[in-house]
Amino acid sequence: MEIKDEEDRGRVAEEIQGASLEVGRDDHCSTENPKKLPTLPSENGNSVLVFFNLLTENHESRFVTCTKEDRISNLPEHLIGSILKQLPVQDAARMSILSRQWRYIWTTMTALVLNYQFSKRFAKEGASGRNEFIRIVNDIIIRRNGPITNFSLHIPEEIDSLQEVDQWILFFSRNSGREHTFTKSNQPYELPNDVFSCSKLTTLQLKNCIFMPPLQFEGFPNLYDLSLKNIDFRANSCGTVVSLPRLRKLSLFECKNLFNFNIKARILEELVVSTCFDAILLRLMESPCLSMVSIYFWKPVEDYVQLEGVNLSRMLSILPKLRCLVIDGHFLKFLCADQVPKWLPGAINSLRSLLLPNFQLSDLDQLHGILCLLRNSPNLLSLRMNHVVSKEYYLFLLIHTYGTRVGH
Repeated sequence: MEIKDEEDRGRVAEEIQGASLEVGRDDHCSTENPKKLPTLPSENGNSVLVFFNLLTENHESRFVTCTKEDRISNLPEHLIGSILKQLPVQDAARMSILSRQWRYIWTTMTALVLNYQFSKRFAKEGASGRNEFIRIVNDIIIRRNGPITNFSLHIPEEIDSLQEVDQWILFFSRNSGREHTFTKSNQPYELPNDVFSCSKLTTLQLKNCIFMPPLQFEGFPNLYDLSLKNIDFRANSCGTVVSLPRLRKLSLFECKNLFNFNIKARILEELVVSTCFDAILLRLMESPCLSMVSIYFWKPVEDYVQLEGVNLSRMLSILPKLRCLVIDGHFLKFLCADQVPKWLPGAINSLRSLLLPNFQLSDLDQLHGILCLLRNSPNLLSLRMNHVVSKEYYLFLLIHTYGTRVGH
């Protein structure tokens, strides 16, 4: 049978369209027995199915229909939470327009990150100024529903009154927080007592704050990682022993009055001290588990007003499990101010990696110190040095290379 004219072609097209609409009425994927489908006659008289049928030998014909299911709305709630967790809080809130099921999930996220990027982005979008920032943060906190385990807060320099900040930290301390990051742009911020009541803290990062715990404060029993930058340890903390029984990582950068910070961390494994003029290093190293120690002076020893008496031999004697040592040239020179022995009382058998940034080969004290370390480290596997050429050494090389003409 042939399609002889345009009228036949139109009739066949109508049959095809009608069958398509009939099949499309099913809203779910299925493999049910097909309805009778129209056929298009061919020149040899055989009928050709308009739709693709799943034909198998000795099996009845079956076909698959398409679905109109809303997959975004029907995602598991934990999967939606994992997606939103990767986004800044403002973007997570905007994602609520995708589906009704997404509308309030962002308010139950366990991480509340209001960091520097958060404040910078709002300022860029025109929401700058003290009142506007406070209004936005309060609006976010009011809508919170559920516990917050990770709270990150950056206070821009426009915020001069810190009463609202105290309320935000109080809100966090009452929500069983475990990870806290707090930074202040300009003037140091005195931490409220609510911070020291967070007994469940596991991670604490502070920048540009005044650390003055109450007299009854005994420590953070669950703290694992502590990072402090530009922290001023005030005098009333002197004599207060801060117990950190689970602390593994301690980082101190440009802190003041560090001699007032008396900690007890018996299982501390990693210690980083950078540009802390009055650090009592031996007290910080009173942990038999220390395996990584990094000490940076970045300045000559003469610039340090208060510094305890410590030498290379004494420091290494209290680090029996030391595996990685990072000391810059200035600190190495300080350790070698006294006469450096050829052999230490005990070999540093555990040391595997030695890093020496800002090292000057022209400085004999530093050179004697590195030779002592190499001589007493029989199991050393890695040595990295960053050689810095001093002005005097540079002139020395020029004079011996090009003669006295360089000096004129």
